Amino acid sequence: LPSTLEAGTATIDKSGTHTIKVKISLDETSDESDRAYESFNAGASFVPLVFVIFFAATTKMVELSLGMGIFVGSCMVAGTLVGGFRDMLDVYLLDALASKDHGYVFLFILFMAGLVGLIEKSGGLRGITFALKKYVNTSRTAQGASFFAGIIIFFDDYANTLVAGASMRPLTDMCVVSREKLAFIVDATAAPIASIVPISSWVGFEISLIQAELDKILKDDPNPEIATTGFAVFLETIKYRYYCIFMLFFMPLLILSKRDFGPMLIAERLVKVYGRTDGGPGAAIAADGQAIVSHNAPKPDTPCRWWNMAFPIVALIGYIFYLLVWTGQQAGVG
Repeated sequence: LPSTLEAGTATIDKSGTHTIKVKISLDETSDESDRAYESFNAGASFVPLVFVIFFAATTKMVELSLGMGIFVGSCMVAGTLVGGFRDMLDVYLLDALASKDHGYVFLFILFMAGLVGLIEKSGGLRGITFALKKYVNTSRTAQGASFFAGIIIFFDDYANTLVAGASMRPLTDMCVVSREKLAFIVDATAAPIASIVPISSWVGFEISLIQAELDKILKDDPNPEIATTGFAVFLETIKYRYYCIFMLFFMPLLILSKRDFGPMLIAERLVKVYGRTDGGPGAAIAADGQAIVSHNAPKPDTPCRWWNMAFPIVALIGYIFYLLVWTGQQAGVG
């Protein structure tokens, strides 16, 4: 006997709670089951986002804010608080942790963090700082170098943040740039460049999600009036990625004009007026209020050579490009 049965599809044209009842009859035996479903207008998808932004602004706790967003969205889908809480744990957290693809992301971040730690321990970070001192000696050139580093490492936003942030921090500190400004440059470069370059890891993940939804559409409508591949849909959306395009043009203009606004202007003035080369008040501090001291600093007798950083990064980029080609060829053969 089959373990599943196709009961057809239903289209609902208004929001609210809807009860779907399925009755199965076999000879003189019958059984029925019903379940309530919630439907919402398109604008309701912003509700979890509003909760995330509200809790992030009030509690300053990212994990709690994201968790509340997941809980609110889960309750909206389930229709009840109890069902939403259960689905949040079972479907949206545990199933996500059990996903093999998500596991690859965790391992990638772990290995990237290990690579950054190895570069720092070997003296590569200090070496690249000493090597670039003669070229990067002003606030503008330090910010420009940070932006350029983010453009080069376009293949993954996590790698971009880890590598560009760690490698540029000594230079920006030396050139009296606030940590807030460095964080903004790295963040405003990593995500936008990784979101519009077709060969980045994020775009690959995004295309897989698009393709999964396209497959559902093709199942109901074999001849839709849209592109039928995730990659084609992605290419059509590039021109609508206004934030990414705007930030990639805005950052060079901001760096060249040396203009800052609002809280960023205050952060920059705090380091420049006092000539601070420690990142200023925006530098990370420990729970006791003291500056965090790296326990991964190289030993005093370790030679600080720039190639201890350059070679691992070049090897990483080359190997990633090789894997991109190899996985594409394997998919083509399959």
